[in-house]
Amino acid sequence: MHETWALTQARLGWEAVEDWLGSLLPLCEVVWVDKRLYELGAARARQARERKLSLTDCVSFEAMLIRGCREAIADDADFTKAGFQLCGQ
Repeated sequence: MHETWALTQARLGWEAVEDWLGSLLPLCEVVWVDKRLYELGAARARQARERKLSLTDCVSFEAMLIRGCREAIADDADFTKAGFQLCGQ
């Protein structure tokens, strides 16, 4: 959520953030990161040892796997590399 917020704000401005918060976000499940989810994501990131793979993405991968999600709303090759399908592809 924080990456989408930050990118939308930086690229499109506050009006777009408000639109996203009011229209798309209510359709999503927000998963708060607890210690266990953080540890799973950190372990994945440390195992991968890839310079540009973010901890945020690794935590997202773990949260998605736990929930059985196989499709991501993302524009990020790391998701496909981790075995997820991108929406619209």
